[in-house]
Amino acid sequence: MALSVGDVFWCKNPEFPDKNPHPHFVIAITKNKRIVYVWASTQIEKVEYYCQKVEKKFTKKLKTCIYTDPKKCATLDKPGAINCNRAKVDSEDNIKKFEDFKLSKEKAPAKLINDIKVGILCSFNTSIGIRNIFAGKEESEIISANK
Repeated sequence: MALSVGDVFWCKNPEFPDKNPHPHFVIAITKNKRIVYVWASTQIEKVEYYCQKVEKKFTKKLKTCIYTDPKKCATLDKPGAINCNRAKVDSEDNIKKFEDFKLSKEKAPAKLINDIKVGILCSFNTSIGIRNIFAGKEESEIISANK
C-alpha cells in the first residue's frame, strides 16, 4: 500500500535515545514519490525549547511547534509536539525499511496536516527543496534550476 498525505506511521527514530516507536506524519508527496514527513515527541518541553532557539522567541506562541492530542488524532496514544524545523524528505521504499515500521489505519486530521505545513514554512531551517515541493514544483525542476 502506497503512503498518502495524512498517513501516520510508527517507527523507531534513530535520532531519539529512548528507541521507542514514534508517530510520523506524511505531509506531502512529490510526483517522484519523495515523502515529506515529520514526527511527534512526547518530550514536549524539549521540542518547545528547540523551537524557541530556532525562532529566537521565548514565548509559548511558537510557529514551528505543533501540538498533538490523542483526542483529535485517534492514532495517537499520548499528547506530544512536532518540531517543524526538522522536516525530512525520503523515498517511500526507505521509509518502509525504518525499524519497526507500522502504518496506522487512522489518518491524521486535515487541520493537523495543514498546521504542520504552515509550521514547516515558518521555519528558518526549511530547505528550498521542501518549500518548492509545497509550491508544487517537481524535484527535477528544482534540480535543473539549481545547475
